[in-house]
Amino acid sequence: MDILEVTTEKLFIQNDDPVLEILMSRLPVSLHGLDLSLGSSNEMPQTYCANLAHTLSATSHEWFSDHLSLTAEDGVEVGHLMPMQLSNEDLERTVAKIRAVQAFSDRPFLVENITCYYPIPGSSIPEADFLRMLCEATGCGLLLDVNNLYINASNHHFDPMTYLEQLPLDRIIEVHLAGGSRKFRMMVDTHATDVWREVWELFDQVCRHIRPAAVIIERDSNFGLFSDMLAELDIARGILARHGLRKPLALTVAAA
Repeated sequence: MDILEVTTEKLFIQNDDPVLEILMSRLPVSLHGLDLSLGSSNEMPQTYCANLAHTLSATSHEWFSDHLSLTAEDGVEVGHLMPMQLSNEDLERTVAKIRAVQAFSDRPFLVENITCYYPIPGSSIPEADFLRMLCEATGCGLLLDVNNLYINASNHHFDPMTYLEQLPLDRIIEVHLAGGSRKFRMMVDTHATDVWREVWELFDQVCRHIRPAAVIIERDSNFGLFSDMLAELDIARGILARHGLRKPLALTVAAA
């Protein structure tokens, strides 16, 4: 492994995890949040902000990130990364939230694209345009999840490369790869299978246009042989090398 991606909220609580502590002391760290809930209409909870600020201050990290999503509304936890409404009002509110969390760290903040299985009522801005405008307004970076892009393109019948062309490519700092499942006549993001061949092919195309500093292969459950997961690292490294990209800061098989 060349880098460790750690779930930010895991560090909010005091825990005795000697293995994690050793890894964090030896490897560069990417902090990846789940509960920032940029899409909520409410203000960010003060307790969450305090925990985030403390964690960012106390933890050496290359950058920190979260999703373009909604995980709570009016104090109710959704329990999942839900797609958010994308309108001018939402853009203004999201810009304000990003600027607020950027003040907690001098390291870059990245926003990740998520899967969206149905149209969101009230949305008036295409997701790629919304992400581009966030970057322009805040200077934030992007975490491009290639699996999420492939799933959305397949389910909603659009060209993923056309989507990519709408993004500020120089702002893509990290890339996620993962596997999924086919359920309910659609493709679903699960992080429970090997990376699909089609996702590798899309990653290969994407690498013609970007120079990511980090590539993370996500695997959260249904683990097979460790040697099989290491083989996926070799595939990713081979694709990067084919496009003349230097060894990235990050290649790992699972988030903590």
